[in-house]
Amino acid sequence: MDIIDSLISNLYEQSFYNGTMINPTRFFILHYIASNETLRAKYSLLEIFYYVYCLYSDNPEIAHRHPNIEIRNILKYGSTPIKQEVIQAIKNWIDDSSRSVILLEGNNLIINMDETNYSDDLSYLKIVIEQHFKNTYHVNFPKFMPITGSDLDIHSFGKGPYRNRVLYDMQYCVCCDEYRLDKLSAVHILNDNESPLKESREDRNNGVILCDIHAEEYLHNRFKFNEKGKIINISSSFIQRHMRISDKLLNSKRLEYFKINSQKKE
Repeated sequence: MDIIDSLISNLYEQSFYNGTMINPTRFFILHYIASNETLRAKYSLLEIFYYVYCLYSDNPEIAHRHPNIEIRNILKYGSTPIKQEVIQAIKNWIDDSSRSVILLEGNNLIINMDETNYSDDLSYLKIVIEQHFKNTYHVNFPKFMPITGSDLDIHSFGKGPYRNRVLYDMQYCVCCDEYRLDKLSAVHILNDNESPLKESREDRNNGVILCDIHAEEYLHNRFKFNEKGKIINISSSFIQRHMRISDKLLNSKRLEYFKINSQKKE
């Protein structure tokens, strides 16, 4: 039996409860593997966390049936419950399998590549996953919502699927700590006309969460960010001195966007 067949066999060995509440996290993890171009021996848990989060956040009708209240309110809690959920789902997968092909090792999910033969037909694996999901829950496998609209519009863009992506990292306005979801919008650090980076439109690292007031101020170029995430007031009456983004949000990719943003002309 090759690895793809072993993964499918593992999938059919899993116990999935189908009632008022459902937990499809194990489907989502395997779907992430099947969505890659080739089968690998190692997958970053960080990438899996984000993939699973996006499927739940883009499909509230699925998230709302999850037994964990934090998953049901995923946009409020962001990445925190997803990390625990994914780790536990992998452990459950291993426990439910007579011979599990997946293992946990540090910050990675490992595929046992010791099989003597294996195919690389991940498209077939994806078809099996989506069909078994439908047979189990009687609904189609969830899809990622497309990111559409002008990124200068806080309503069509700022409160759409892109906001879901950015809420993974931050669930409050970085200027004033507003946390009520209906008052929050996502904005691009560099809008579509400014960014030289091809992936910037969908990259959550090119986004910050702002309340609607600060979002409008930012989109009208009344303040900007310097290369270290400090907020620089240009002409806004809503920006106070010493405002800056929390260090925990300043990963290398987001800092790259801030660096380009800081070079904008006032």
